[in-house]
Amino acid sequence: MAPLNRFPRMVQEYFVEQVRQVDRRVDQRYAALTSRQEAQAYVREVQQKIQRCFGPWPEKTPLNPRITGVVERDTYRIENVVFESRPNFLVTANLYVPKGRDFPLPGVVGACGHSNNGKAYLQYQSFAQGLARQGYVVLIFDPIGQGELLVAELIKAEPDAAFYTVDVRGVGESRPDTCDEDSFFDLYGSDYFYAIHSIMLDRPYIGQRTFDVLRVLDWLRSIGHDDIHLAGKGWGSLPAAFAAVVSGDVRQVTLKDALTSYSDIAESQDYAWPLSTLVPNVLAAFDLPDCYNALKARNLRQVEPWGPDAKPATANVAASGS
Repeated sequence: MAPLNRFPRMVQEYFVEQVRQVDRRVDQRYAALTSRQEAQAYVREVQQKIQRCFGPWPEKTPLNPRITGVVERDTYRIENVVFESRPNFLVTANLYVPKGRDFPLPGVVGACGHSNNGKAYLQYQSFAQGLARQGYVVLIFDPIGQGELLVAELIKAEPDAAFYTVDVRGVGESRPDTCDEDSFFDLYGSDYFYAIHSIMLDRPYIGQRTFDVLRVLDWLRSIGHDDIHLAGKGWGSLPAAFAAVVSGDVRQVTLKDALTSYSDIAESQDYAWPLSTLVPNVLAAFDLPDCYNALKARNLRQVEPWGPDAKPATANVAASGS
């Protein structure tokens, strides 16, 4: 007997058409901007839509930062920092502080890509160390695979900045072992497990991670940094981008291996971005090119955007998201 399933692509084609209708409306809206006031209103609209998709931001409670240890190096020191993104929710970070420099110094925040051991990953340590030796204060968090290309380029471009890295929730030192100690990248491992929980609680995981980045920016401002370059890679590029749009404290943004658009995922029958990077109801409100357009005034630099398969996008797709 012949198979009865004669319309295997009907559902896919229906949703693709819905996505393209959204894209057309967005393109028309963007093309209609003719003044600075309209462009600023557009940015405010994107900010509001991001917050609406993530749900209300939690109250900004005291950070209660503390230094739990210090490692002295020849030209910089590493401060092990813990602060509370929310009450009793600890965020661990490493703060690299150059020695023998006149303060204030420029700062770099690293929202990294993917690795099992977070900011302890060797390449991320090299990233922070290199910038610290050049005079940057560096705060690094959630390093899930920071690449050497981005590190080298940042050091060359900003030789006097300080660099900070931080573990946002669910990665690095806060990575849970709920589903098995080494299950982070598993199809139904800990990252997926808590992404599902966050959806059921109407608090998207990526929104919570974005809030962690926003709290890092609050802390940097509280200690005197007002010239902040926010860098993100891979999965970490998305909370970095969202935080940069929402916050007024970021002067420059670098995104490496950032997703071209959620529309590209919606049109793909097979994609590699995890559930924890997806925003519920996002295409009814905005898409990533809206964020990238809003960040052009923040000196946005995109390096090798990735498509839905988590591989470098084609030239045409990359251009549309840059």
